[in-house]
Amino acid sequence: FQNIVSMSNLSFLFSPTEQHKLYMAATSIDIFSIWVIALLALGIARLTKKGVGTVLSIILIPWALFVVIFKALPG
Repeated sequence: FQNIVSMSNLSFLFSPTEQHKLYMAATSIDIFSIWVIALLALGIARLTKKGVGTVLSIILIPWALFVVIFKALPG
């Protein structure tokens, strides 16, 4: 655990040469993106007076599509 920032995402679980698509998708799933998504969901839910779950699904669906289309598929 000498460089904890490099372990902030899930890419350390996959080999970049053998499992390239999974590695690329895992680079998008990290502590900082989860934190930003949570803050966005809380803020938008507070502004629109909707449930956090509803707003979270509105945020997570485009984010997941972005990860799949631009990170995992081109690999």
